[in-house]
Amino acid sequence: MKKKGFNITKVNKNLKTADSILAFSNVAAYVIGGKIKFLILISILLVTYAIYIRFYPYIYIETRTKKTSVIFAVLAISFSIVLPLNVVLTFDKPVHETVTITDKDVNTGDSANSYLLYGNWKGEEAEFSVSRSTYKETSIGDVKKICIRKSVLGLEYYTIHK
Repeated sequence: MKKKGFNITKVNKNLKTADSILAFSNVAAYVIGGKIKFLILISILLVTYAIYIRFYPYIYIETRTKKTSVIFAVLAISFSIVLPLNVVLTFDKPVHETVTITDKDVNTGDSANSYLLYGNWKGEEAEFSVSRSTYKETSIGDVKKICIRKSVLGLEYYTIHK
């Protein structure tokens, strides 16, 4: 009878191939952009986790217990895919409103800068995180469009337009 188990050489070769495909997919996602980008990024996370589960004896994270390793991975993946999944599951037409920009700010962090615009929206002072280019081309007093979207899962998110 043939013994069940993994051929470690074959597994290593397949994992290297999967690694190359996932790396290429990651680059392709950023080039493509839009909802497809988020769909590819979600798929990369889920495929990586599936590989981890399938080949657990050979791919492991050093922890005190096996449960801790699995729980941490599930929580990290769940947290990471919430926003991309909501973007992918948005099918409604966006609603547009306007906001007058009252202030600008750049938060310098450890790894990246956050570009922020502030404005009076719905009677309250609101903070909007924007791209660097949108930040640079916006002046205090400008009127900007807010594109409001709501996903099937109920998350409402918005972006600032010109």
